[in-house]
Amino acid sequence: MDDDTLKHIYRLAERFRQAIESTDRDTRPIPLILFPHAACGEASVLLGHFLGEQGVENIEYVSGQWGRETHGWLEIEEVIADITADQFIANDEILLSSKYNFDLAPVIVTRHRLWHSQFENQRRHPAAINVYDDANQQRILNIYRAIVPHLR
Repeated sequence: MDDDTLKHIYRLAERFRQAIESTDRDTRPIPLILFPHAACGEASVLLGHFLGEQGVENIEYVSGQWGRETHGWLEIEEVIADITADQFIANDEILLSSKYNFDLAPVIVTRHRLWHSQFENQRRHPAAINVYDDANQQRILNIYRAIVPHLR
């Protein structure tokens, strides 16, 4: 993936995160009420759907575990797209201990895997809504419809 495509994905991810944040917290669908906290799975699948609608292909949802913490993000070829990694920052300290200094920005689109590689037992599947059963597909689409009006 070339740098222009990487920048394009970053801009799309940034727009999508801003749309979630622009959705009134009191009217956000339940999985996103505490966004970005405890919202990585839903937010990543929703972002994957949005990126797919924008023509981005080969998007995978990846999840892993670090001790008792779990996290989910997207991978597009060799690029990681993560709009919830900053949930692991509290009082300017990274909650996941590491010998490395990480910049867990609100939107991460990068080829650098070091922080994400710390999550073990990684599982992956296509970041597509149609991998879920009918009830979950409808639930996810309803959440998506609540966010879309806030896209700028």
